Amino acid sequence: MARILIVEDDPAIRSLLVDTLEEVGHEMLVAADGQTGVALARDAHPDLVLMDLRLPVLDGVTATRILKAERSTAHIPIIAMSAAARLRADAADLPADGTLEKPFDLDVLLGVVGGYLSDAAGTPGSFGSGARA
Repeated sequence: MARILIVEDDPAIRSLLVDTLEEVGHEMLVAADGQTGVALARDAHPDLVLMDLRLPVLDGVTATRILKAERSTAHIPIIAMSAAARLRADAADLPADGTLEKPFDLDVLLGVVGGYLSDAAGTPGSFGSGARA
């Protein structure tokens, strides 16, 4: 299926995301901080990035800005993940393609991921760029 990069510092959430998305056939890459996430995205060119906003070393907003500013990674859809209050606070400065509020329902997660992967493949049934969960 697709290669998805998860940038999440919480081990329990990271494990839930990996297990859920691997179960439906995706290849997973993981990073526990924004700096490692940027490096992995540059090297591996994933099909999608799930980016937490509150990260050590380099926060998710800055990491997203870096990836969207670089020619080699700007095309990769990035879904920002955070609690609702944090997403609202960063919405004006957030260059992500979409958002996913924590805590999230696994069916919503799969729907949003599937929508963005469909967009990237140019297939029908997507949520469109800018879908919000």
